[in-house]
Amino acid sequence: MANCHQSFQEFNQVIKLTEQRRQTLIAARSNLRDRIERSFDIVRENLPSVHELKFQTQGSFIMDTIINPIKEDYDLDDGVYCIGPLPRTKRPATKVFHDLVLASLNASDNKIERVSDKDTCVRVMYRGGFSLLFENKTVDKIENSFHVDLPIYYATTKRSPDLAHLKENWMTSDPIAFIKWFEGKIDSGFKEQFLYEKRQNLNEYISWRDRIRKEDVQLRRIVRYLKAWADYQGKEMPCGIILTILVAENFVNDLRDDISLKNTLAKIMENLEQKFACYRPTVPTNEDLFEGYEYKDLFMQKMRALTAASKLAINETNPKRACGKWQLQLGNRFLCTSAPDIEENATTFVNRVILTGNAKSAQ
Repeated sequence: MANCHQSFQEFNQVIKLTEQRRQTLIAARSNLRDRIERSFDIVRENLPSVHELKFQTQGSFIMDTIINPIKEDYDLDDGVYCIGPLPRTKRPATKVFHDLVLASLNASDNKIERVSDKDTCVRVMYRGGFSLLFENKTVDKIENSFHVDLPIYYATTKRSPDLAHLKENWMTSDPIAFIKWFEGKIDSGFKEQFLYEKRQNLNEYISWRDRIRKEDVQLRRIVRYLKAWADYQGKEMPCGIILTILVAENFVNDLRDDISLKNTLAKIMENLEQKFACYRPTVPTNEDLFEGYEYKDLFMQKMRALTAASKLAINETNPKRACGKWQLQLGNRFLCTSAPDIEENATTFVNRVILTGNAKSAQ
C-alpha cells in the first residue's frame, strides 16, 4: 500500500489556521467586545432585565479544527450572553436583542466592511488591507477579508443559554456542551469550567489550549482534511459542524492519516447510505442538521467519489501516483513534492516510517 501520510502532514500545515490569522481574529473579537460593553448602558433601556453581559468564543476556534479557506473568508464565533432572570414567555422578542448588538456596533469603523443581521447571529465582515493590535502589538497587515459571528443568548448563567433566533424565537442551544462532546471523543482533558468560569481557571485553560495545539491529535486533523475537501468542492457542501459530527461519530484511528481518512470515510458513507441524517449530539438532540439541506444528491455524489479515490490511493503501490489521486479530490494545496516515485511494499513503508519519524507524528 502506498504511503501518503507525510503528504497529509504537509497538507495539515497548509490548511491549519495560521498564527497570524488566529491573532487577527482575537484582536477583532476584543475590539467588538469592547464596543458592545461600552454601549451596553446606553442601549439597554429596552432590556431592563439584563443585568450583565458575558462573552464566550465557541466552535472550531476553541476545538482547533478551524482551517485556512481557499477563497472564502475565515471566521470566528463569539457568543454574546445576556444574563438575566426572565423565562422565555416574559422576555422581549429576539429581535430586540439583535438590535442591542447592532446598535452597539453602529459607530463607524473603516476596518469593517459591513454589519448584517442574520437569523442566528449578527455578522461583522472585515475588509482586508489593514492592521490590528493584538496584545499591544500590531498584527502584520491583513490581506484577506474575514468575519466574526456574534450569536446572542439569554440565560441565567452560561450553563443554560437560549439562542435568540429571529425566525424560531428562543431556541435551546449549548455551544459549550458541543465542545465538551467533541473533546470527550479525544479524551483531551477539557473541562466545562474552562469556559463557564474562565477567570478562575484561566491558567489551566491556557495550558490545555497550548497542549492540544501542540499534540494536534489525528481526529482534529481528519476533521480539517474533510473541511478542506469541502472547501475545495464548493459552497454547496455542508457546514463545518456537520462535517465535524460526521467525522467524530465515525472516526477510525490509524498510524497513518491516509488510512485513517479512508476508513473514516467508509464508515460515514455506510451510515449516510442507510439514513441521510446528522443529529446534533447535544441539545436539541433530535435536531437533524441535514433538514432543509438542498444539495444532498451533489454531496453524496462527491462523497462517493472521495471515498472511491481514497481506496484507489491506498491500494496504489507508488506513493507519487497515490498522491495524485488524493490531489484530484483535495486540490493543489495537497502537495506531492515529498511523495517518492517508487514501488512500495509493506516492508518499505515500515522502514520509511521509522526513518522519517511518521510513527510519532501520527499519534
